[in-house]
Amino acid sequence: MSVRCFIDFASGNAEAYQRDLKQFQELERWLEANGAKYGLPQRLDALDESGRETLAAVYEGDTKIALTPDSLSPPPSLILPRLLLTVSSAPGLKKTAANFFALLTDEKKLTSKRAPNPPLRYQGARVFRIEQGFVAQMGDVTRQDGSGGESIYGGSFKDEKEGLKVPFELGTVAMANSGKNSNTSQFFVTLTSDPAKLKKLTGKYVAFAQVDLADEGSRECLQRLDALADEKGGTIAPVWIEACNAIA
Repeated sequence: MSVRCFIDFASGNAEAYQRDLKQFQELERWLEANGAKYGLPQRLDALDESGRETLAAVYEGDTKIALTPDSLSPPPSLILPRLLLTVSSAPGLKKTAANFFALLTDEKKLTSKRAPNPPLRYQGARVFRIEQGFVAQMGDVTRQDGSGGESIYGGSFKDEKEGLKVPFELGTVAMANSGKNSNTSQFFVTLTSDPAKLKKLTGKYVAFAQVDLADEGSRECLQRLDALADEKGGTIAPVWIEACNAIA
């Protein structure tokens, strides 16, 4: 039986996001504790225009922190729409699927055999390559830049022929490699439906999963990833896997 999974990608400045979120939460706590004595509601979403002006004045006077209009709302989430995918249960893809699931779920809590022995898991891994209108590549769990990667079997493992027969389409997920029988942890997802581009992939890479194109969020996720390409094979902003797992 095929297994459904999800990947939540994030993109942006994580440090700035955490700083802005902390400031917003501090403002929420301050208003809850002090709003009443200034005739203000205790929730930011209950403020009218006059209340926002009063809050800006009294908050700066009390904390020496100047508020902007953006300060009254939580910072925009860095999380992209959830990507849903289905991993093949074909007997001929058993080893590839097992490798992907172990890294996706982190159930085995594996670590690399190479110093500095990073954890072998996809959560937190960078999307280090995006070729606009082609592929987004990720899963280098050892070096995070495309020069590393390690399977749960240690090093690399051989291509499973069943996956080499799968025709590629938009949203196909496949193992990345550096040649025949060199699969590690790296994988990619296609961002195109162009038959000419997809034909170059079929037979060279082991395809083992497919994005749920019937899901609106998944389609939007592919579009958002595509838009993050920098036209040099990289990304215009940091992109990483924030969370991922199998769906029960």
